[in-house]
Amino acid sequence: MWIDLHIHTTFSDGNLTPDEVIMRAKESELSAIAFADHDSVDALNNYTDSMGIEIIPATELSAREKNMSIHVLGYFIDHKNEKLIQFTKRLKKARISRSKKMVEKLNEFGFDITMDEVRKKVKGEIIGRPHIARVLLDKGVINEMRDAFFLYIGNNKPCYVPKPEISVKEIAGIIKNAGGIPVLAHPIYLGDDNLISKFIDDGIEGLEVWYPSHEKRDIERYLKIAEEENLIVTGGSDSHGDLEPYQKIGNFRVDYEVLTKMRSRLCSHSDR
Repeated sequence: MWIDLHIHTTFSDGNLTPDEVIMRAKESELSAIAFADHDSVDALNNYTDSMGIEIIPATELSAREKNMSIHVLGYFIDHKNEKLIQFTKRLKKARISRSKKMVEKLNEFGFDITMDEVRKKVKGEIIGRPHIARVLLDKGVINEMRDAFFLYIGNNKPCYVPKPEISVKEIAGIIKNAGGIPVLAHPIYLGDDNLISKFIDDGIEGLEVWYPSHEKRDIERYLKIAEEENLIVTGGSDSHGDLEPYQKIGNFRVDYEVLTKMRSRLCSHSDR
């Protein structure tokens, strides 16, 4: 039995609806999946039939500390928790403001692009850089989606605008308040394993160990850290549907035992 605990839908920056994601998961013989949309839980209210697949309530919330972006996955959340809903609304507003500023920078750079064009690419409520990239692609400014990030709106590129400062500690607290498990997403992107201890102190309880960008030596290293720090281990494809360079649903799988251990850990929390 196989699972994928990191999938994005049209309610953030994926290009498949929740129902389409479920259909792909069914075709790929996955037993359980998690909608882990950026700064949103809306997909959990917008699918019609799980088709026998376990849907793990999740989200991926965005932190920013000391000019560094950190993503925190929240699993087994109560997606109707009021504090969580209000927090995602705050993040959605920040995303709109950020996107407007990047569009303005692109205009100053000489590209004819508007927020209305960007909004037309958004099927849910979450605006992200991929939506801006799709407009640039349609206009022939770039040849591939990834070019938008490499040349213009990637970290520290000329039209990039950083997210607002939000601490990992605050996000971990929001997830725990909603009954969930806060997990550090794709730790390879931190560039410094020493930061993991700091985030554990801030409330992180798990590591996303199995991830497409993690090589065998990375997985072994993160498994060792998880064992030493008594952390939950998770994994997923980070699929954005059919969008490149991300994995397509079913191409990256994790053993169901991972989910079994997560549930066991959740049940052992006396304060939940």
